[in-house]
Amino acid sequence: FKSTPEKQLAAWLFLKWFTETDQTAKWSAMTGYFPMRKSAAQSDVVQKQMADLPVYKKAFDFLPYAKSEPNISSWEAIRNIITDAITAVVTGKMTPQAALDDAQKKAESAMAGQ
Repeated sequence: FKSTPEKQLAAWLFLKWFTETDQTAKWSAMTGYFPMRKSAAQSDVVQKQMADLPVYKKAFDFLPYAKSEPNISSWEAIRNIITDAITAVVTGKMTPQAALDDAQKKAESAMAGQ
């Protein structure tokens, strides 16, 4: 991005302020999103949120096991294909192998842009 030195400095100062432990802890408590810093997770405000909302703490405790979704353009379609396959198996409309084979064909088509 083309910018002026003043705007670049202002952007840097804002990001520096916003990502400070106290600010990210307050933001986390106000929005319900997880803190952006480990140090914020240890803050009194976030610890209180975890104590007040046990489900929040439970979800937070799962973060070390979380994985990001693939960064490919067809991922949303593939996620829906997988969901449909699981639903077909759970509802007894398809066997697990048939659902897997069908999902694979559909996912390959989605990745090929068809």
